[in-house]
Amino acid sequence: MAVSTISWRACRRTSARRSGRSGASQRGRREFRCLEGAQIGDSDWDFFYRCYERTYLEHGNAPYLKRDFFRRMARDMPGNWLMFIAGRGGRPIAASLVAIDGSGPRVAYGRYWGALERVDCLHFEACYYQPLQWCIANGYRRFEGGAQGEHKMARALMPVRTTSLHWLAQPGLRRCGQPVPGARGNGHRRLLGTSGTAQPLPPRQTLMLQTMGRVMVSRNRR
Repeated sequence: MAVSTISWRACRRTSARRSGRSGASQRGRREFRCLEGAQIGDSDWDFFYRCYERTYLEHGNAPYLKRDFFRRMARDMPGNWLMFIAGRGGRPIAASLVAIDGSGPRVAYGRYWGALERVDCLHFEACYYQPLQWCIANGYRRFEGGAQGEHKMARALMPVRTTSLHWLAQPGLRRCGQPVPGARGNGHRRLLGTSGTAQPLPPRQTLMLQTMGRVMVSRNRR
């Protein structure tokens, strides 16, 4: 049965509101620390990687980034990272990491994440709501939620077309890989074609949200 655009939007907005209310109800029992750049100490990086590694292993995968990668990032690009650490009862339980570019248009790129405990809606709070709130307060113009995940569309993180370049050195592997970009491209085109109707906020509310963001930014600059 086809779902109309209006009811689809209402359903998604209801889901987002429900997760937001659940997160809000939990905030009295958990707190967040926001660390930027040089504020992120070695123990914070260690804790983040512990969460990051554990979450990958729980899903049956090995983490594709090693601790040494984040050690080098802390050494070579310390000003380009933003970390949120969630705690409960004075004990840290989860962390998310966002890359930030304060030059030019000011963009934040999400996100790496991990948790030591399963808490309802903690993922959305640490990876989306907290970073978005920080971006608005600090005058960042864009927040990239990361690749994949159509559930992000329910939180107004809409897909946009981008470009990537791939070269496979091994000839046999190159032949096997050739059909993949076309197949994925068709799926991407279908997704982009429906993103307008999938927008969870109607244009008027989107404009109001943008205006509220500008007001919050101007207040924080005073």
